[in-house]
Amino acid sequence: MKPLRQHLPGLAVFGWALLIGCALAGCSPKNPLDHTVDASNPGTFLAWWNHERRSLPDPLLTEVDDAFTLIQNSIIRRFAVDLNSSNDPFCVKVNGMRLRDVLIDAYLEKNNFLLKRIALATDNLAAITNNSSNDDNAKTEARRDLVLKRQQEIITEWKAELARNEARIAELKVPGER
Repeated sequence: MKPLRQHLPGLAVFGWALLIGCALAGCSPKNPLDHTVDASNPGTFLAWWNHERRSLPDPLLTEVDDAFTLIQNSIIRRFAVDLNSSNDPFCVKVNGMRLRDVLIDAYLEKNNFLLKRIALATDNLAAITNNSSNDDNAKTEARRDLVLKRQQEIITEWKAELARNEARIAELKVPGER
């Protein structure tokens, strides 16, 4: 049997490793929405996202993935993506943002799009309503009424989506911020 002194250096190294591991594990935010995006270039973003997505629960993973896709699709690119470019418009936009801010940004983008669609559809309703003439036959009038009803249903659905988005934005905001 070895004396206790021979085990002390090994135990000390193990103790320090355990302490450092615990300290490093406690460095990341507890709430995954507070994790910061690392996107200094597209390659870094892909590596970060590949690692980060493993720590997110499924519903949040889908929501964040959709948000990144929406933001990427809203950016106009003049050139193909260069994985080492530090000037990539998507990376410039999201680098350093918290995931909650990425989601808020995406929901605001969706809401702007929905508001434009609602305005256009409302204008179309007015045009269809004002376009009726006295000599319309019953069949044409029935079709127009059907189109008006469906257009109103679609506008109602978009307004409901707008309200859900606003509620989610309110959930995502941290009290006292912005």
